[in-house]
Amino acid sequence: MVVIAIGNGGCNVADSLCRIFPSNGRYRLVMLDTDSEQLGKHKAECEKVVMAGVHADCEAAIDRLLAGGDVGEVAVVVCLGGKAGSRLAPLVVRKASETATCVKCVTVMPFAFEGESRKARAEAALSEIRGCVGEVVVLHNDSLIDNYADCNICDAFLQIDREAANYVVANVFF
Repeated sequence: MVVIAIGNGGCNVADSLCRIFPSNGRYRLVMLDTDSEQLGKHKAECEKVVMAGVHADCEAAIDRLLAGGDVGEVAVVVCLGGKAGSRLAPLVVRKASETATCVKCVTVMPFAFEGESRKARAEAALSEIRGCVGEVVVLHNDSLIDNYADCNICDAFLQIDREAANYVVANVFF
C-alpha cells in the first residue's frame, strides 16, 4: 500500500500517522507539496516530492511515483482548502485510480474562519475527487475542534492531525 500525503496539512496528518502507526514495511509513505521549505520540516522518514511547475509535469511525477506495478492500494490524505492540497489531490486521485486496484481518500475540510475562498477551493477539489474515486471520507475541522475547546489553537491542530491519522489507521488500511 502507498499512502500519499498532500500539502502541508496532509503532511502534518502523515507525521502523526507515522508516530501512531510506524510503517515497518506495512506501507510506503510519500509526501507531496509545492513548498520545499515546508516539506523539509516534516519529520516522517519517507519519500518527499516537491510538485512544482505545470500540470503535465505534475502528472508525469505522479506517474513515476505509482510506476512499477507494485501499487495495488493507494490511500490519499489531504487537507483541502490550501492551494497545494486542493490543486494536487484531484490529480493524484485520478492518476492513482488509473493504476491502483483500490484507492481511498481521506480529506479534511477547512475551518469556517479560514474564509469563503478557502472553503470554495476545498469544495471544488472535493467535487473533483468524488468524480475519480469511490471511497472518500470527509472530516470537518469545525466538527473536530469542538472536542478540543480547552486547547489553544496550535494544540487543537495537533489533536485534529492525530484524530485524522487515527481515522486513517482504523478505516483505510485494508
